Amino acid sequence: MKNKIILKGLRIYGEQGMIEGHDILVEEERIHTIAQNLHDAQAQVFSFPSTYSLVPGRIDLHIHGAGGADVMDGTREAIETIARKLPEEGVTGFLGTTMTESVSTIEKAIKNAREYSLQPDEQGASLLGIHLEGPFLSPLQTGAQSKEHLLLPNLPLFQYWQTLSGNGIRLVTLAPELPGAIPFISYLRETGVVPSIGHGRAS
Repeated sequence: MKNKIILKGLRIYGEQGMIEGHDILVEEERIHTIAQNLHDAQAQVFSFPSTYSLVPGRIDLHIHGAGGADVMDGTREAIETIARKLPEEGVTGFLGTTMTESVSTIEKAIKNAREYSLQPDEQGASLLGIHLEGPFLSPLQTGAQSKEHLLLPNLPLFQYWQTLSGNGIRLVTLAPELPGAIPFISYLRETGVVPSIGHGRAS
């Protein structure tokens, strides 16, 4: 028997805007139907005040960690902890974000994220890919990043990292004024990776 739930009374926000006066049928933890006056003898029914809303889960594109764990820990347990903590904040998907560290430490984090994505924890938020923050940043705007591990944009290195990630790097934060940054950015765009300006002094 399928696990079914009907939610009533909620204001529903989706791609078409807000919907009122509709019910939601959830089967096996996924929204199956949105319609008026839903009935199913096998479903549990939950009614809510009209002031309650149902909104899509948030997607966090820049998060280093949660619940005491960090992406740079490079362990399955760390990603699992982050993934299980995020739904408490309404986040259902995220890009695991790296920091500027040694090449070997970054590669460990990338490889770990790839391995996790092949066997994800179904109880937590979805790891949607990797946000590579650094190491291609300005030494004048490091913030919390490690200055000693900064590098100039390095396309062969990035290509290796992208292969290591299983094409999981979705977003790269870099300083666009660095030597080699413009062709690097062009390559990112050509291959479907989003370049993001950060930790730089471009005007």
